[in-house]
Amino acid sequence: MTFQLFTPMSIANKTFKNRIVCAPHWTSFNPSASYTDRYIEYLSARAEGGAGWVVTEPMGTTQNSRNEIVEGLRAWEPEVIPNWRELTDRVHSFGAKISLTIGHAGRNASWTETGLPAWAPSPDPSVITREIPKEMSHTDIALLIERISLIAQNGMRAGFDALEMQVTADYLFGSFLSPLTNHRTDQYGGSLENRMRALQEALQLVREKVGDKVLIGFRISVDHMVKGGLAKEDSAEVIKKLKDQGVLDFVSIIVGSYYSLSAITPAMGGPIGLAVKAAKYVRDVAGLPVVVAGRIPTPQHAEDVLAAESADFIAFARPFIADPNWPNKFLAGKAETIYPCIYCNQQCVTRLSQKLPLSCVQNPSTGKEVLLKISTLSGLKDKHICVIGGGPAGIEAAISLHKAGFTVSLIEQSQQLGGRLLLAAGIPGRQEWLNVLMPRIAVMKELDIEVRLDTKADVKLLAKINPDGVIFAVGAEPWKLPQYRGEMNTGLFSKLVAADFSSVDDLIDSQPRNKKIVLIDETGRRSIVALVDWLLELGNQVTAITTFPYLGYPAMILSQEWAIARDTFKKEGIAVYPFTKVTGIDDRGAIAVVNVLSGLPENLGNFDQVVLAFGDKSKDLPSLENYQHWKVGDCASPRDIGAALSDGLRVANIVKAHFSNGANSNG
Repeated sequence: MTFQLFTPMSIANKTFKNRIVCAPHWTSFNPSASYTDRYIEYLSARAEGGAGWVVTEPMGTTQNSRNEIVEGLRAWEPEVIPNWRELTDRVHSFGAKISLTIGHAGRNASWTETGLPAWAPSPDPSVITREIPKEMSHTDIALLIERISLIAQNGMRAGFDALEMQVTADYLFGSFLSPLTNHRTDQYGGSLENRMRALQEALQLVREKVGDKVLIGFRISVDHMVKGGLAKEDSAEVIKKLKDQGVLDFVSIIVGSYYSLSAITPAMGGPIGLAVKAAKYVRDVAGLPVVVAGRIPTPQHAEDVLAAESADFIAFARPFIADPNWPNKFLAGKAETIYPCIYCNQQCVTRLSQKLPLSCVQNPSTGKEVLLKISTLSGLKDKHICVIGGGPAGIEAAISLHKAGFTVSLIEQSQQLGGRLLLAAGIPGRQEWLNVLMPRIAVMKELDIEVRLDTKADVKLLAKINPDGVIFAVGAEPWKLPQYRGEMNTGLFSKLVAADFSSVDDLIDSQPRNKKIVLIDETGRRSIVALVDWLLELGNQVTAITTFPYLGYPAMILSQEWAIARDTFKKEGIAVYPFTKVTGIDDRGAIAVVNVLSGLPENLGNFDQVVLAFGDKSKDLPSLENYQHWKVGDCASPRDIGAALSDGLRVANIVKAHFSNGANSNG
């Protein structure tokens, strides 16, 4: 079967080798308008991996676009062209086309990042920063449009195939289009014709300056998914008018805004193809090539969208972050080895929310393609490394060590691989965690790595194997002492012993029904909210106690999933006590608490089951003295799955360096 996804398509005078777009997404790799080597390597890896069309992250048009350029070039300066040419040449070398995104964050650009007031059509506060922006004057609008044209000309001369304006969400042009955020009474506000005027004037000037040498398009949130905001009907009308005026060659479609962030980056368990219906509507009305994005997770899902004539191209951001080579793997008949995006948002969305460079749980080498590259070193085949533990860290370590050239044996004492990841995937809506495990098992099979299941790695076994080195990946176990950790620790708050309490692992194993459960959470993780939701579905009454402002804090704010949490907290059978600390649990399970802000005590009564979510502690290791060893994952330090996979990847080069130079590298 030939997938339409992998067939060529032309827009005007440009032919794309396939319908696969690496969508624009922030990376925080570029402090100025010059693309760093890190970014060039990052984007080129996606082109080399099979993308037919690569789109850059937005290039700022003014100093208040998103972040202040303290040092380096600005996008409207012609001196950027040689640097930009490096990127376009690299991408073109892999047969892909490339677009330059030109954008302005509008009212969502904070003065703390730019040093200047934000711009917006009207002085409505940003949903994110709560800052009041400056209402743009006609001079401001003229400057913006002029800068856009200068950047477009630089892009054309640098070899970009297309120019893509940022009209997404309630960024600057999106705010002009939306009646919810544009209250102007001049020619740039009021009617739809007026609200689209600034965008129209920008596109007209760009077309005048670049002609048909490059394609012109924009990426737009056609539905802001908020009452009174931009809707798909108005968006389609704008797109059709601009297409009929000859200033628009294509449109790239998403849905959502800062009022509905979970629609822009749908998370694990969320809806698939949220923008597809809107894309089809626009395509039918406007009659021009359409790109669509928004949690289209697999090639088959993408093919279904194309077959239904809902779009002409499919854009993927997070799937390309997770596995830059997924198109080539699919074409090679190795779809089972694709590392899918798991939509956890833990190191892509979360890190960008923290103003940190992009990374990925599934792919620790994201943005570190050169730094963490594993090359095979000849002469290591006679070095036998034994990996103990078949969870994510151990599996990743086995794969990376094999790629480095070692002979590897993986030993797991249970009857299946996966470790505690299997428990995490057992919660409804969280099954996509298995997408970490299954492709790696397929890769190990492809590489013919020895795996011994149902085998305990004791001193006797290690003596028989006699490895040259040992990787310990034995994980961690839940902390079950009735005692806070860190600054909240005031000693034991109960005389009950660990066996009297349950852990999150215990809950998933036992699947309690119709019980009165209290959950004391100090992890602040997304998984706790998913767990509570599941317990409610099983008919339990759940009381959640946390010293944080709310359950799932801060994870669900940083990952833009707070709207999902709100739905859980509205259900019957749940009571949440934020800013609350447990001060005592008697032998009958009666719980006393205190509000850490007011100091007011309260007795919450008795519960059938008391669950402690206080994090983990590393497991004790077997005898080490006779073997060179390294620790990875939670047995090195209890963290999360992203750390486990990162440790597993990085250990290969550490071990390789040890055997290359003889250094003592015990971890």
